[in-house]
Amino acid sequence: MAPHNLIYSRPLFFLMTKHQSSFWTTARALATIGVILLIVATAGCVSSPAETATDAAIKELLAAVEAQDIGLGNITNIGYGFVDGEYVVYSSDPAGLMYAHEKFVESAEHVESAKQHLGEARQNMYVDDSENLLLNGRMFQAALVVEDIAQFGINLTSELQQTSPNATACIVNAELIYRFIPERDDMLHLAGL
Repeated sequence: MAPHNLIYSRPLFFLMTKHQSSFWTTARALATIGVILLIVATAGCVSSPAETATDAAIKELLAAVEAQDIGLGNITNIGYGFVDGEYVVYSSDPAGLMYAHEKFVESAEHVESAKQHLGEARQNMYVDDSENLLLNGRMFQAALVVEDIAQFGINLTSELQQTSPNATACIVNAELIYRFIPERDDMLHLAGL
């Protein structure tokens, strides 16, 4: 029993012969932790790649398509027929048309931004980078089709919001939208989106 008491009777820091102030004061410990966190944060910023112009163009194109799909989904309650011998088109949901119009305008803005990003990306590519040049060209073609649909949607919703919409203009714009949607989807697929 005696040896057991001898082991635990020593002071915790028995190797220290005299009292010294610790090197790790609170200020030094906090400064060291701060420096370590700064190094880790800087390494994280450096190691994560910056968004490229192509990445930004892809995000804008996808946002444009999403806005178009929402816009198309809000063109509801459209009626048509002959009234007094004249073919007329009318809507019983003016709020839905207004929202659809806003979405088509938003889509056009996203497309414009995507085209600018694609132009920047193309300027930064080398001539021998044929794969990326081809992808950029396909995305630009897709952007042009998405832009056409946005414009047809703007025309259609603007016309439908009139008190006496031009039935022919409405039909033409609606047909053009539905004609270009499969082409849009094919172009986006070819571009890898």
